[in-house]
Amino acid sequence: MLQVHSITRPRFGTPRLSNRKQPPLQKNIKRIVGDGNCFFRAFSYCLCGSEENHVAVRRAICNHMERNPVTWASIAGVDSITEYLDRGMRNPGTDQRHWGTDTEILAFADLFDCMVYIYNDHDDVLYQKQYEGYGPRPTVDRPCRDIGDLTTILLYHAQYHFEVVMDP
Repeated sequence: MLQVHSITRPRFGTPRLSNRKQPPLQKNIKRIVGDGNCFFRAFSYCLCGSEENHVAVRRAICNHMERNPVTWASIAGVDSITEYLDRGMRNPGTDQRHWGTDTEILAFADLFDCMVYIYNDHDDVLYQKQYEGYGPRPTVDRPCRDIGDLTTILLYHAQYHFEVVMDP
C-alpha cells in the first residue's frame, strides 16, 4: 500500500512551463484508465509510477482538505468541506460528483508542494487551449516564493478525462 504521508516530493516532474499553448504530442501522453478515477489515477502515476494507488491519493487529498476545513470550504464554495467530500469526492465512482475538480488540483498541489499544469484541450470557446497552472498556497511555514524551484506535474485534460504528459 502506498504510504502517501511519507512522500515529501512527487517523483515525476519536468521543468517549469509558462504560457505554452501547443498541445503535447500524443506519443508523449501516458494513457490512463478511464473509469471515473482518471484524475486520481494520473496523480498516482506521477507520484509512484503506477495508477494502482489512486484510492490512497484520493484519500490523502480528502484528508488534507479536512485538516484545513475553512480554507478548502471557501475554495470549493461550500459551507462544509466534510459535506462536500461526503457527497462524492471521498469515494471512487463514475458519476461526475466523484471526479476531481480545480479544488482537488489545488489541494494536491498544496499537499505535495508542487506545481500542476493542466493542458485543457476542449472544443469550447470558454476554454483556451493552453496549460493552466495550480500551485500551493502560501502559509507561515511556506511563504510565497518563486515557483521555479517546485516540482512540476503536467496533465492533459480532454473530453472529461485526465492523462499524464510525460514530455511537453
